[in-house]
Amino acid sequence: MPSPLSWPTQFESQTPSYQSSRNQSPRPTLTPGDSFSHQPNASGSPAQYSLSSQPAIRPDEYPPQIIWLRAEIPEHVQMTPATRSRPPMSQCLQGPDGRVLSPAEYTGVKEAVHQVFLQELAPLATADEIKNPNINTKRSTAWYKDNHREKWRSAIAQIEYHQAIVGLCANHWKAEQLLLNTINAYIGLKFRRQNSPEPRTRKHGRSSSVTLPYGKKSRTRESRDASQDPGSSVDFAHAPGFPSPTANQNRDPIGGNDDNFRNSEVEAEIAQLHFIKILCTYENLRDILRSKHGSITNALPLLDAVQANPNFKHQTSSPEVIDFVKRIEEADPSAKLDADDLNEGWGHYQFTAGGLTCHSVLRNWEAIGNAGMVYRLIAAAIKTCQVARSMCELRGLQPGNYLSDTYLDVLINRIWDVWRTAEGPVSLGKGKQKAGASATEASRAPAMEMQAAQTSRTEVNPPEPQAGNLPFQLLSLNRSRAHSIGTATQQLDDLSMSSTSLEHDLQAFTVAQLKDWLVERRVDTLKSKPKTFYIQEIMSKINPDADEISARLKEKVTEKSRKKLL
Repeated sequence: MPSPLSWPTQFESQTPSYQSSRNQSPRPTLTPGDSFSHQPNASGSPAQYSLSSQPAIRPDEYPPQIIWLRAEIPEHVQMTPATRSRPPMSQCLQGPDGRVLSPAEYTGVKEAVHQVFLQELAPLATADEIKNPNINTKRSTAWYKDNHREKWRSAIAQIEYHQAIVGLCANHWKAEQLLLNTINAYIGLKFRRQNSPEPRTRKHGRSSSVTLPYGKKSRTRESRDASQDPGSSVDFAHAPGFPSPTANQNRDPIGGNDDNFRNSEVEAEIAQLHFIKILCTYENLRDILRSKHGSITNALPLLDAVQANPNFKHQTSSPEVIDFVKRIEEADPSAKLDADDLNEGWGHYQFTAGGLTCHSVLRNWEAIGNAGMVYRLIAAAIKTCQVARSMCELRGLQPGNYLSDTYLDVLINRIWDVWRTAEGPVSLGKGKQKAGASATEASRAPAMEMQAAQTSRTEVNPPEPQAGNLPFQLLSLNRSRAHSIGTATQQLDDLSMSSTSLEHDLQAFTVAQLKDWLVERRVDTLKSKPKTFYIQEIMSKINPDADEISARLKEKVTEKSRKKLL
C-alpha cells in the first residue's frame, strides 16, 4: 500500500482547494445535518475537495501546544504501550491558540467526521458487499485506501476543509485517526448487530413488529419510508448493518437513539479522560492557576518561591509522597467507584483513601523533597479538576461546586505551610526575598495585617524619655516596641494559619448551606447577609475543625448527587 506522501498532491477537477480556502472568513462548519454529496459548485455538479498538505515543521504562527506531528503525542498526552496506536483524539485536537477542545466541541467534530464517512465512504463498502456477497472482507481503513484512494483523499480534504482544526498537523494524521476511529466503531457496531440473538418482540402481544435498537419504527416501515423519500440519493438502507438515510435525519450517524450505545459512547469518552496530561512547568502551572483558580491566594506566591529557589534543600521524595501523587495522577475515571467519588465528587477517593491525605502525607519538606515534586503534585491536582469538569459535561451535569477545587486549595496551602516552616525563601517582588519566620508576613491575609496594625496603634505609649539619656532611652523604646509588635504579629500569624485555611474551605458551601448549619446548631443569625458574615458566625460560634468541615462538605455533595439521579 503506498504511503500518503507518495500520493499526488492534486487530482483533476476538484474545487474548492483547501489551501485557497484557508484564509476565507467565516469558515463553514460541518454539522451532522450537512450533506456534501448534494452541495453543487458553480457548474451545478457535486462539490469536490482537493487535498493540500501542511508543512512538516510547525509554522511559527502556531503555538507549541498544538500537536503537529504524530510522534509528538507522548509529549502532550499520557500514553501507554497499549494505546500508542489509538491516541485519545479528544486531547490531540487544539484550536489555533493551542487550547484543547471542550468535550462538547470535540463531540461536534467527531459527529462531523461520522457524517463524512456515512455519505462518502460507507456507500462504497455497501456496494462492494452487494456485489460480492460471498466474500467476507473487512472494509477497514486499508481497504478504502487500496480500493478507493481518491475517495479516501477527498474525504480527508472534506473533513479538513470544514473542520479547520483537524488540519492543523502534518501528513493529515488527525483526520486519518478520526476516520480510523469512526470506521472501527462502525465495523464493531455492524458485527454486534449481525451476531446478536433475535430481538425481543413487544410485550402483551400488541404488535408483532420487531423492536429495533434504533427506535420504535419497524425495519420494514423504516425501509419503506426511505424508498418513498424523494430526497434520498444515497441508498444503502437495505444493506445489513447500515442505517437508512431517513434514519440519519433523526439520529446520530452511529449511535442513534439507542440509549445503551449512546451511554457506552459517553463512558468511552470518560475513559479517555485518563490520558489528560498537565505539563509540570512553572509557566504552564502559573497560567492555569491564574486563569482558572485565581481564588487560591497562596498559589502564585508558592510557585514564584519554588521557581526562584529550585535547589532548596533538594532531596529524594519519600515513598509515601510518591505513592500519593501516583494515585492522583493515575486515577481512572472509568473505574467502579462510589457515586460520591464521581462527577462533582471526583477527587475525594484520590485525596483521602487509606488515610492518605495532604496533611498526613506532606508532613514536612523532607517528605516532599524537591521543587519537581511540588510541580508534580500541583499538576496532578489540576488534572483532577479538569477531569471532574469534563466528566460532568459529558454526563450533562452542571454542579455549582467541584470537590476537586477544594482539594487543590488544600494541597497548595499545605505545601505553602511546609515551605514556610522549612524556612524556604519567599519572593517579595523586584528580586527581593525573605526567608524563615519573616516569610509569614507575605502570607497573612489583609484583614490580619490590619488587625496587627490596629494592635500596634492601641499599645500604651511609655512616658516621655528624659533629655539626658534620650539616645539610650529611644534605643530601648524602639527595641521594646519592635519586640511587642513582633510578638503580636507572630501570634496573629499562628492563629491565621489555621483559621484562614478553614475559612477558605467554608467558601465551598452556599449561603443556604451555611445558614442551615447555624440553624442546626441553634445559633440565631440575621437574614440577607453576605457569605463572609455567615462564615465568621460559624467560625466564632461553632468553631469547626477541618475534619468536620470535610465531612459536611462530602455530605452536601452526596445529597446533590442523589437529587440529580432522582
